[in-house]
Amino acid sequence: MYSEEMYHILLDKRFPQNNILFPKYKLLIAECGLQYFDIYGAGEKETFVDGGSFNGDTIMDFISWTESGGKKI
Repeated sequence: MYSEEMYHILLDKRFPQNNILFPKYKLLIAECGLQYFDIYGAGEKETFVDGGSFNGDTIMDFISWTESGGKKI
């Protein structure tokens, strides 16, 4: 519902546009069961923003995917 607004907030905060999935993929469909984590490679410097957090299950997937929890959640 607020995806367009969140997109512009991220841009205003100088978040790299090529790291925002919404405008690039419109519909995010996992190819290997990892939601959108199969689009990018994992790294220790990853920062993850879960704009629609429900019960933390996606955050746990992110931690597993990066093996280190990334730089920041």
